[in-house]
Amino acid sequence: MEPLAFLLNNESISTIVSTDRVLGYLLIDMIPIKDENPLKDNENPPDDPYELIGTTLEYLVYIKEIKDLPINFCKDIQVEYECFHDKDLKKTKIISDKSGNLVFETYFKHKINYVQKEDIDYLLKENV
Repeated sequence: MEPLAFLLNNESISTIVSTDRVLGYLLIDMIPIKDENPLKDNENPPDDPYELIGTTLEYLVYIKEIKDLPINFCKDIQVEYECFHDKDLKKTKIISDKSGNLVFETYFKHKINYVQKEDIDYLLKENV
């Protein structure tokens, strides 16, 4: 989550695992926004993320798709997560697709009204 602390996009591919094997891949992005518009990576990222303390941080969590999921796991799939600062559980729509590639194209907006040191510490140290 470190790029978000520098107001940069954070595209990532997370592995979906079972106890003994990889089952597929979840493609997501965290996109900093201002006034409902995505920030471009070149729009004055802070030199020190702690400069964001006391400001408002808005961002989108973009759940793009799941790839390469085995067919026997492709019924009624949903992505859900809990946001670190508001503990609100977010859920995508439920999808069934026997291709093994499930497209969600879902955005969830988050806002930290007053960024604190603990928020920046979390962003710098934790994984998606």
